[in-house]
Order: sequence, then structure tokens, then C-alpha cells
Amino acid sequence: MLKNFYFSIASVSSSKKIENEGKLEPTPKQLQALYRRCVAASNLMQPINVVRMDERSKRIFVLIGETIEVEIFPNGEVFVK
Repeated sequence: MLKNFYFSIASVSSSKKIENEGKLEPTPKQLQALYRRCVAASNLMQPINVVRMDERSKRIFVLIGETIEVEIFPNGEVFVK
């Protein structure tokens, strides 16, 4: 039974790899900037409500609390509204 469980996990994970090919992924600089903003928001006890990547502009959008909007550009630059 355990062998079947591992087989089913392996088949699901391999099919996920196929599905994720061609999908947009953030740059290392974007991930670093996102991490820093999320830690800062957490330290201020602010909820992180939305994290979304725009496939056209390749920007990451973060909504912190109800009013703080953060845009992270592919080069890692951060714009806070």
C-alpha cells in the first residue's frame, strides 16, 4: 500500500512539472525584494492579503493590509504606494 502511495505522489509531481513548463517565474532579485517586504510587513503585524505576478509586465504585486500596495519590478526595484 505504501509503495502505491509513493508511486501516486511521483506521478502527480511529474505531471505538475509538465504543467508548469512555460509558466512565468520571478527573478532572483524579485524574490529577494518580496522576501524583504514580507518580513517587514510581518514585523509590523500587517497581513499580506494578495501576492500576484502580472504575466504581461512581469511585475509582482503585493497588497499589505488594506492600503499598502507594493510593485516589484523584474530588476528588483520596489515601488510602494
